[in-house]
Amino acid sequence: MTGDAIVGLILRDWVMLQMPGEFEHGGVELNRGTRPAWDLAAGELVGGRELKNFDRQALLLLAAMALVNDDNHGDTLVRSALIGATANGSIDSVIQLIKESNDNRFAFQVNPAQIPNTVINSSLGQLAIKYGIKGANISLCAKELSFYNALVQALRIARRGDSERLYATALETFSGEFGKRYLRAIERPAEERPDTAAVFSFEASTDTQAPGLVVRACVTGRLLAADPASLGALIRGCLAGQGVEPAEWRVSLAAPDAWPATCVALSDALGMPVDRLDRAKALSLSLVGAYQLAHLAKSIPAQGGGVMACVDEEGFYGVALIQRNAFQAAALTAPNHSSQAGSL
Repeated sequence: MTGDAIVGLILRDWVMLQMPGEFEHGGVELNRGTRPAWDLAAGELVGGRELKNFDRQALLLLAAMALVNDDNHGDTLVRSALIGATANGSIDSVIQLIKESNDNRFAFQVNPAQIPNTVINSSLGQLAIKYGIKGANISLCAKELSFYNALVQALRIARRGDSERLYATALETFSGEFGKRYLRAIERPAEERPDTAAVFSFEASTDTQAPGLVVRACVTGRLLAADPASLGALIRGCLAGQGVEPAEWRVSLAAPDAWPATCVALSDALGMPVDRLDRAKALSLSLVGAYQLAHLAKSIPAQGGGVMACVDEEGFYGVALIQRNAFQAAALTAPNHSSQAGSL
């Protein structure tokens, strides 16, 4: 595909897995509404000897990837790109290592097998090893805008022709020491923050009318004036740049609490309905953009489209344009790990 004009990323499948407790007790997958579970002791995700070297974040990402059904295999899978979004990486593994170093007699008396889990790209690296993926492997940390930056990188990789298939992920765990402190700081109950991994499988496309849901564009930056008017002008510019007539489009917005009238102001400025991401999801760090894309994937009608936008308190933004062309086949069937469950 090198040399062709890549115009978007076709969404082939997506998984959003919430795991509130032990893997054996199961979690909830929000795309298909199933309740997958894994017997880790029996080696259902990784071999028994390897299990001790994996932290919860890496296992959660492997579990989500195991549910993806996108017909990607062979050389195409090997050349695939992995772009991961995370606010802090496996911060709980870092905290645990520091505790061990402080509590033991000597600072070097720590479990060396856990040291690889403390680097920011450890979970994505484990995923690449598990599936034999040798394409680009990039982990990005930008708090609420992490997933937007992942989409920007995915589009860049596709346009260079480096990979035809790409995976954008978002991963956060709130059950450990960091999560408990974060929940206290934002004054939200723990049940609103289950450990969550999202995997979106994309195929690079040169066809503006490729059937299915297509990520047309994504931009990030900083508003000179952090207000709804500036954001509205930015969104209008993005739509115009893609030659989009947003007659049937809508906006999914994540914005600071200090913007109480943002939705009304944006809707008036754009002539489009604006839905504000609920506060529980808007405070989910790198999962913010993943929640928005999942929502649009379920709600955009055929020949319709949507804008996902996020602005943080300092005016840094992400804006992505999502379009659904005439849709093709019925929903893909997930691997059978589970029973039916709730919705997004």
